[in-house]
Amino acid sequence: SDNTRPEKIKYIYKYNPKIFNHIRICTNWGHSKNMNCLVCNKCIRTSVILNLLKIPNHNLLQLSISDIKKEIDKKEGNPIFYTQLEDLYNIYINKLV
Repeated sequence: SDNTRPEKIKYIYKYNPKIFNHIRICTNWGHSKNMNCLVCNKCIRTSVILNLLKIPNHNLLQLSISDIKKEIDKKEGNPIFYTQLEDLYNIYINKLV
């Protein structure tokens, strides 16, 4: 698909907003009762997208714009992950979604 991840999520939300109350995106098994670990790259990236798009969710992190910027500025671990976060942040700041 030619659509970005945020565009796809926005489309899903438009037609089935309740799905995000039960979203399971994490592939880290064996953690607490929560369906998502909330610390892996996948959980953080999806949380960032949902927060930037102002999509309410109960199973992921609630992040402000400044929280997202702080996460980007850490640049610990996988450089590709931080590039993705920075791209998402810039999309939001430039109102491209």
